[in-house]
Amino acid sequence: MTTPRRAARVRQTAIVVMIASCAGGAVAGPPTLLIDRDLEERRVELVRIDDRGAVFDDERGLRRTLSLGEIVALMDPGSGRLGVVEPGVDTTADVEEDSLVRQLQIERAVAPNLLRGAGPRPRALAPEDRGWVLELTTGQRWFGRPGAESFEEELWWIGRDGRTTRVPLERIDRLGRLEPFGSSVVPSLPEAVNDDAVLLTNGDTLSGFLLAIGDHVEMDMGSTLRTPLDRVRLIDLASPAEAARGPMLWREDGSIVSADGLRWSSVPGVAAVELVGTGDGTEAGSAGPDPVRLPIATIAGLAPNAALITPLSALDAPETRAAPGRYWAPPAVVHRGDERPLGMGDIELPGPMDAMWELPAAADRFAAQIVLPLEMRALGDLEIVVLVAQPFAEPVELTRVALDGRAPVRRVTAALSGTGTPERTLIVRLSEAGGGPVQDHAILRRALLRLASE
Repeated sequence: MTTPRRAARVRQTAIVVMIASCAGGAVAGPPTLLIDRDLEERRVELVRIDDRGAVFDDERGLRRTLSLGEIVALMDPGSGRLGVVEPGVDTTADVEEDSLVRQLQIERAVAPNLLRGAGPRPRALAPEDRGWVLELTTGQRWFGRPGAESFEEELWWIGRDGRTTRVPLERIDRLGRLEPFGSSVVPSLPEAVNDDAVLLTNGDTLSGFLLAIGDHVEMDMGSTLRTPLDRVRLIDLASPAEAARGPMLWREDGSIVSADGLRWSSVPGVAAVELVGTGDGTEAGSAGPDPVRLPIATIAGLAPNAALITPLSALDAPETRAAPGRYWAPPAVVHRGDERPLGMGDIELPGPMDAMWELPAAADRFAAQIVLPLEMRALGDLEIVVLVAQPFAEPVELTRVALDGRAPVRRVTAALSGTGTPERTLIVRLSEAGGGPVQDHAILRRALLRLASE
């Protein structure tokens, strides 16, 4: 049984996201996908965003404004970058080195005392061994490496720019070594364990209670075992996940940043996200370090309130069963969205079937784009039916759409019945239509659940 980790509350400090702009000659940005509170999508030209809302030009060229409470996401699924249209604005200017931003955010979230110079500076390991990624329990992702010194119940984290941060172990989900030319996400354990686990470079797995991380990893396995860090590929802690809160940004390099608010900056000539922290827990705008700015062109997605949505691909893998009238169904294929804006991975339904997910109690709306793949459009002819099931009751049909070669892409949105009740199941049913089951294959793209706010 895992010893409970200390439940010390870490003081949160004010972090504000700003998007900078000024007046001058027009610069066109790429279209931005705006997802509103009803999970309806619209393509817009984003002009600016502040604490009052987003200003954009709609598909007809009309200037519109939506409050942040009416927006759940902004992203561009094409280029992977947000676009801003504002006179005289450079959306690509490299106004600050990106790893500096990543470290400032963690410093202000988990160790604000470091901003005032408290504590020793850890000794860094070799520069050529800095390919690590840290994932926090809140879903944030940072790049750098562990410091050489080890401390009880906390990690000294060194960013790619050399900045250091003290991160409590209870705030860490996983810490892994990046593979050369590989993914920007942490590798996974070959099999699930209930305790803290360390995956070694030779493939062996150690499990127990993690004590410290430095140039050695210390683990209590009945007795203390010290393993050199250069023999470690992955450290997976049994820390519970924390619900995301406030704005969250997905960057094109794979890092994920959270913040506390949104407002417009007055920095001239550059469209950028600006992270501002006071370092002492007082209101934003008081004394503190200079703000750090990120170009809009480096941002792949932004959720004004990450607590309002969760991707369907982030839930446990769906159970699948044969659709009514059939005897067998291939399993659904879930592509995890770890490296996509908002974490939204595609979900493939490779034939007639029911794909079933256990719904979070707070889920009150579902939306997805349903796509008949290009190579299936000659003969593909199918229906997608969305239902919600509860124990001892017949499933309730919410909506249905038909897809074939003439209409290969459809958008579905539906209110989910029974919000707040346990044991609800979302069923997405692929049924053959008049053309039979040949090439009946669908992809759920940007599948989202809206969560009722408290």
